[in-house]
Amino acid sequence: MYQIRELALSWKYQNLFKISEKGIGQIFENKTNFSRIQLMFVEYLNLYSKLYENLYNGQDEGFLTEEVIKNEERCDAYLYWKQTKFEEAKQTQQIAASLGQHDKSIIEKDLDYGNAFSFEFKKTK
Repeated sequence: MYQIRELALSWKYQNLFKISEKGIGQIFENKTNFSRIQLMFVEYLNLYSKLYENLYNGQDEGFLTEEVIKNEERCDAYLYWKQTKFEEAKQTQQIAASLGQHDKSIIEKDLDYGNAFSFEFKKTK
């Protein structure tokens, strides 16, 4: 698993991923019927792409750094923290809705951001 993440983190594959998103090129020779490992690779490409995008946009300044992204354990811890933050925002929204309060400005940003990181955590080592 570590090697898949390392490849997905590389600039070569990040650039290929960006190009393929625009329909200019493709990552794999096959266009359909992806194997499980290909799907996992694309999930990691997407994950790291979003992390770098958020890093460059200054989101979670002080928490999200390039060192965090490049370190598997720290990256997983960050993603776990973001998922927890997302779940808390979701609960807050449900409580506010049940009370008839709809202050979306507080909650929407965390919900949208959390959805970008809906990623299943599994111990890989």
